[in-house]
Order: sequence, then structure tokens, then C-alpha cells
Amino acid sequence: MCGLFVWVAPMISIKIDTSRLERQLKALANDQVPYATAVALTRTAQDAAKELNAELPKHLDNPTPFTRQAFTILRATKRDLRAVVLAKPAQRSASSQLLWSRRAIAPTISSAHAM
Repeated sequence: MCGLFVWVAPMISIKIDTSRLERQLKALANDQVPYATAVALTRTAQDAAKELNAELPKHLDNPTPFTRQAFTILRATKRDLRAVVLAKPAQRSASSQLLWSRRAIAPTISSAHAM
């Protein structure tokens, strides 16, 4: 028996619907990116407040613990991507004439997306 044998591989076709995956990834990004940004802004503000509090004793003569902890923060949130470093109200009013008058000492740290 003489002849030609040709084997043809069966054609396999795979179709994947990625629309559901795309929707889930977009939802994840819409939820997690603002959260991660808020965490980063808050941690940056915490670091800034810590540094400001550490600098106070270098510029004041014998500051009390009350004075050494003068700075605090307002945390950023997913909805409000701003973190603020500010003097605590009690310290601000106690020393407003001495240090804080007419000077911006409370920088706002915000993401470019919030502007």
C-alpha cells in the first residue's frame, strides 16, 4: 500500500472575554490609588511634623514638653487628598505673638490629582 498520509492538526480557537476583568481592575484602581495616595500624604505629613517638633528645641531656650510637641497633622483621606501640618491649637494660641505671627508654618501637602 503506497500512498500519501497527511496529518492535519485540528484547529483550536480560544476566546477570552476580558471585559469583566477590565471592570474589576478599574474598580480596584479607583479604590486603591486614592487610598495609597492618602496614606503616602499622611505619612509625609507625619514625618514633617516629627521633624518640626525635633527642630523646636534647637531654636528655643529650654522648651517644655508642651512646646516640644507643638505640631500635629490633619490626615488625608481617599476623598480629600490633603494632609496638613499645623501647630496644635493650644500651642498656637499660647505662642502666637512669639513665633507664628504672620508666617506660614503649616504647609499643606497634597497630591497633584487633588488640585
